[in-house]
Amino acid sequence: MLKHQVVWAKLAVTNPQTGKEAILSRGEMFPDWVDDFTRFTLTSAGGVKAVETPDPALTKSSPEPVRLQEHKPDGSAANASEGPAGDQPPAGNGSREVWAAYATGKGAPESETVPVEQGGLGRDELRAKYGS
Repeated sequence: MLKHQVVWAKLAVTNPQTGKEAILSRGEMFPDWVDDFTRFTLTSAGGVKAVETPDPALTKSSPEPVRLQEHKPDGSAANASEGPAGDQPPAGNGSREVWAAYATGKGAPESETVPVEQGGLGRDELRAKYGS
């Protein structure tokens, strides 16, 4: 029987026996407990592919990003137009992190500015609450 290997960068599937979600990364093998319908759907969508042996091209690590002189050490652009200038709110399409930093400066509680995975607000929610 063919195995299935994850093609997408990240993929989430729910284990029907435990009800817990499993996050799989590119190159990982698909668990045996995934039902046929999910396997078929994700194969059709290109999220996984059937293989006899793991494809080494999918397990190669991606190269380090190129850091240009105008980038800060954290990888963000030093002259990014999305960041707040003084007391001005960030651009509407600014990243969630930029909006969280702006909201923090406006007195937002930590529970709203932590990452979304930890229960914080999303970019659009922060923009609606703390934008002008």
